[in-house]
Amino acid sequence: MSWTEEQAAAFDELADTFGATASWTSSLGGPPVNRQPVLFESPTKGIGIDAPGESGLNSRFDFTDFVLTAHSHVFPGLKAAVDTGQVEILTIAEDGRETGRYYVRSVRYVGDGKLIEARLSDIEDTPHAQPDRGQPDPAIARLLAGRS
Repeated sequence: MSWTEEQAAAFDELADTFGATASWTSSLGGPPVNRQPVLFESPTKGIGIDAPGESGLNSRFDFTDFVLTAHSHVFPGLKAAVDTGQVEILTIAEDGRETGRYYVRSVRYVGDGKLIEARLSDIEDTPHAQPDRGQPDPAIARLLAGRS
């Protein structure tokens, strides 16, 4: 077994043991990709930061970083579609049940290009969305407001 084959086998074993499955239908057409094993990193809670300010800086920053890692050949055309500005959506399932739908923000090749890493944003109407998603941590809110 070559090193590349060993790497692929190790990824498959990790994805089967600890991972989830992902499905995707390209916005550009083509056959759907159904229930492919992936590694999926999901934060337990979104981080929201309010940035109050007197000189027009009344902004809200919401940050949740969902990351999917998969074989690059499993999602053909995903990177090209995202790079050209297409809105692509992945559906994630864990233990056989859908746990969320995500917008694909970016896709990059990892290592020798046999894997992809996709950065995802939660679509808020998914069943697992946290009711307090986007609420700032009180300590961070106080810090940004100038109180300690």
